[in-house]
Amino acid sequence: MNSSRAVGAGAFVLVGALLFAVALFTIGERRMLFEDRFELYTEFSKLGQLATGAVVRVAGMDAGEVTDIAIPGSPSGKFRVTMKIREELHGLIRTDSTAAMQTEGLDGALFVNITPGSDAAPRINVGGTIVG
Repeated sequence: MNSSRAVGAGAFVLVGALLFAVALFTIGERRMLFEDRFELYTEFSKLGQLATGAVVRVAGMDAGEVTDIAIPGSPSGKFRVTMKIREELHGLIRTDSTAAMQTEGLDGALFVNITPGSDAAPRINVGGTIVG
């Protein structure tokens, strides 16, 4: 009797751990947690409802997320937005790329869309700032 209970409890724990691992990888893949990313900045004079965790897209493709928003020190200053972008899209972002806030769908959630730069412009450095 005791061994069948132990087998049942062990199976329950094993299935629970397996489901937890699947959920973890699904969430991690959706938020791009397991991919190489680089840091990039942009500045906006007005944020609207942009918040940390907002999606960042490069040429319409999901590329990362907003990780931090620094508040300006004066009324004439700009909000500095920190973004983490997938490394595989680094070649599309050039020094002449621009970032713009756009709304998504009916709920009006804001995201940052980065336009790819021109072939003539150099690739942006890690930690670089693009025009917002």
